[in-house]
Amino acid sequence: MVTEVSDLTTPAGDYADQAAINAAFTNWLNGFAVSGGCAPQEDHGTVSAPGLCGGSTTVTWTVTDHCYATTTHTATFTIVSPNPLIINKPDNFTATSCQFTDQDAVNTAFDSWLTGFSVTGGFNPQGTISGTPVAPVLCEGGTTTVTYNVTDECGSGSETATFTINAPSAVAVTEVNDLTTSSCAYTDQSAADAAFALWLDGFGVTGGCSPAFTNGTPVAPAYCGGSTLVTWTVTDHCYVTSTHTATFTINTPAAVMVTEVSDLTTPAGDYADQAAINTAFTNWLNGFAVSGGCAPQEDHGTVSAPGLCGGSTTVTWTVTDHCYADYPYSHLYHSPTIIPAPPVVYSRARPFGGTTVP
Repeated sequence: MVTEVSDLTTPAGDYADQAAINAAFTNWLNGFAVSGGCAPQEDHGTVSAPGLCGGSTTVTWTVTDHCYATTTHTATFTIVSPNPLIINKPDNFTATSCQFTDQDAVNTAFDSWLTGFSVTGGFNPQGTISGTPVAPVLCEGGTTTVTYNVTDECGSGSETATFTINAPSAVAVTEVNDLTTSSCAYTDQSAADAAFALWLDGFGVTGGCSPAFTNGTPVAPAYCGGSTLVTWTVTDHCYVTSTHTATFTINTPAAVMVTEVSDLTTPAGDYADQAAINTAFTNWLNGFAVSGGCAPQEDHGTVSAPGLCGGSTTVTWTVTDHCYADYPYSHLYHSPTIIPAPPVVYSRARPFGGTTVP
């Protein structure tokens, strides 16, 4: 009588270890038995249980006895392998320094990214990250490569991924040079203010994340002379704060010099006629002059010389210039009235001893 065993299939997860599988396999083998006859024998050779990670062992039993025709019987012991070993990893990560407020923010993002490494399936898999990886430095940038190693009773494996921070481009500062101009270049304060604003606009910053600069609230110097020192402070996400200074200067013009004329009195008898007086008057007028400043102007209106028979002309000069206070200058030009010649006296002779007849 042959007691056969049936095929047996069980999951690996039912067993704590290989020894437990081996014991189960032995018990399964021992389920095959022969009885009756004379002294029946069975032989199944040398067989071993499948491994913990799955597989099957087919056993063939050969039965012999004194008066028994030899027979063979087969059965299979199968261990179903666990879920396939799956190693999960995060996608490679790339960002710029400008996306993070500080190093702590980078570290937090890095730690969160590391949680993307995991393992599933297998049989008691264990996953570890090689070494002690740290996030790249915020403003220096760089790449951290992380390797995740997995061991399992049924195998092993590893995966790698990278975490990259790209450093920003360098901050470039466009400075302005000191500027010196003359007050004569400006028509008024508004013109000086406009030139100053244009000069300020020459300062700029580029690169970096979103660089910014401050210069306070500078105002242009007075258009008739002065200077303004401006200090710019540049800041950015990954930039060491810097300061830059320049001066806008308006030079005061040279002083306005007025050459005045003195009052002039001359006798009419010095002149041959009115034309001569007119010429002398013009020469006297031309003695008044202005120099220096920007382009000083003098105005004395429309005047004419006194007449040949005497009189006077008072002339008022008004001097103006770009940065000069108007001031009137008045002087007198006069010729005394021509004194008429004494009257002619006529007389006639009287006889000796007589009376004179006028």
